[in-house]
Amino acid sequence: KQWYQRRVAITAGDLGQEKVHQSIGMEPSGFGFNKITLAYPSEVPHNPLINTGAITAASLVAPNMDPSERFNYCFSRYGRLAKGAMSPVSFNNTVYLSEKHMGHRNYAILHYLVNKGCIDKSLSSANLTEIIDLYFQLCSVEMNTETLAVVGGTLANGGRNIFTHDQVFTADTVRNMCSLMLMCGMYNYSGRWAFEVGLPAKSGVSGAILVVIPKLGALAMWAPLLDTYGNSVKGTKFTRIVQERSDTITHMFRNLNAERIQKRKKYRLRLCVDTTA
Repeated sequence: KQWYQRRVAITAGDLGQEKVHQSIGMEPSGFGFNKITLAYPSEVPHNPLINTGAITAASLVAPNMDPSERFNYCFSRYGRLAKGAMSPVSFNNTVYLSEKHMGHRNYAILHYLVNKGCIDKSLSSANLTEIIDLYFQLCSVEMNTETLAVVGGTLANGGRNIFTHDQVFTADTVRNMCSLMLMCGMYNYSGRWAFEVGLPAKSGVSGAILVVIPKLGALAMWAPLLDTYGNSVKGTKFTRIVQERSDTITHMFRNLNAERIQKRKKYRLRLCVDTTA
C-alpha cells in the first residue's frame, strides 16, 4: 500500500493535477481506508491514499496501453525513484495472487465506483478486470526499508533521484504528493500526525512508514504490529523519539520565530534598496 501516492503522482504527471482531481479529491476521509463511500457533495473518492481513490487512480494510468505495458510503465518509474539503492524494487507474486483471490471488498469498491460514475461506465468487464488487476499488482510491489528510504530521499529532493540525479517527478508533482501525505497519509490518524509530528508521511498495512523531511531526507521503517488506525505502533513511536532527539527532523512549522522573520524582512528590504540604488 506504500505505492498509493506514487501511483497518483504518475497519473498527475501524465494528465495534470486538475484532470486527476476531477476524479479524485484531496480531503481526509474520516473513515477507514477501505470504506465504501465517496466525498460529499463532489461524489468522488476523498483522496488517492485510500482504496476508493487508489482504484480510481489505477483506472487513469495509461489507459491506452496493454495491461502488461501499464504495469511495466509504473514499475519502471518506481525503479527510477529507488535507483541507487542496494536492493532493487521487486514484485511479490504471492501477495498479488492473495490480493486477487481474497480482495472481495476491493472488487465491490470497483463496481461501486463504476456505478457512481467515478470510473467510465462504458468500460467492458474485461477492461474493469484490467483495472483491478493493475491495482492488485501495484499493491504487490515490494522493497526493503533501505530502498524505501531512497524513494523518500528522492521525494525530499524535489523528485530528483539523490544518486542518479534523474528528475523522476516534477517539483510541483512532489509538492502536491507531500501535501496529500501530510493531510491523508496516516489514515484516520492523519490529523493528529500533522498537528503533532508535522511531516509528510505514508503508512501501509504491511507495517511500513515513510516519512519525508523536505530538502533534507527521509525516514523509512517497518514494524508489523499495527494500531487501531492501521499504522505501525513502533514506527509512529520511533518517529517521535527521533524528533525529540534531533534539531533537524522537526515539525514543519517549528521554526516560526518572530525575531527571525523580522530579520529576514530587514534583509529583503536592504536588498530592495541596494537594487534600486
